[in-house]
Amino acid sequence: MKHGPVYKGRCSNITFKSKYDTLALPIGANDFAVGSLPIDSFIRPNKIFTADKNIILSIAGHISETKIRDALDAIIKIISS
Repeated sequence: MKHGPVYKGRCSNITFKSKYDTLALPIGANDFAVGSLPIDSFIRPNKIFTADKNIILSIAGHISETKIRDALDAIIKIISS
């Protein structure tokens, strides 16, 4: 599978459970530009962290530009409030 650019060090938590997180953004198969996850999941824009590329075991895919914009908008809203 060919992957696009890796956004080094900037990550948001992705989980298959919303954990009662009202800020969680659902992602499904249609939200990927390339690849997918085995089950519908959630981006948690309030759980941002940095990651060294050496701890990434594999890349499941790349989120679509539309869903990236949704996540960025959610992050901006969190930071602005």
